[in-house]
Amino acid sequence: MAKSSSPAKGPSARVPAGADTATAATTRGSPTAGAHVRLPATFTIGAGASLRPASISSPADLAVELTLVCTDSVSHRVVLRTPTVHALTVPARGRSSILIGGLRSGRYELLVDGARRGALLVGGEPGP
Repeated sequence: MAKSSSPAKGPSARVPAGADTATAATTRGSPTAGAHVRLPATFTIGAGASLRPASISSPADLAVELTLVCTDSVSHRVVLRTPTVHALTVPARGRSSILIGGLRSGRYELLVDGARRGALLVGGEPGP
């Protein structure tokens, strides 16, 4: 096996042979470039089915890993109203998670025990 006298450095070192280097360089840092990209969105349910934070923002078309953490002494039923409704049961002092495929821009209500308590805001910058 021959050794190279000057190994490649920088972004081009990660480009597979035969790849279009202009395309590889532009998509390298894109949040949707990887197949396993997901944004964590964690809400905490407290006493009286309170929810914190009240909302979390996410870019559109990015998978969201929704996690509900319950600090309350009773379990709660949580529903995220998206085009496909997602329902979770969160055990007392426990947690539940679900991976939701890329959503279009919009406001998706989060119900705790049937009452509106928060929202997932899709189409903005990530964060609470």
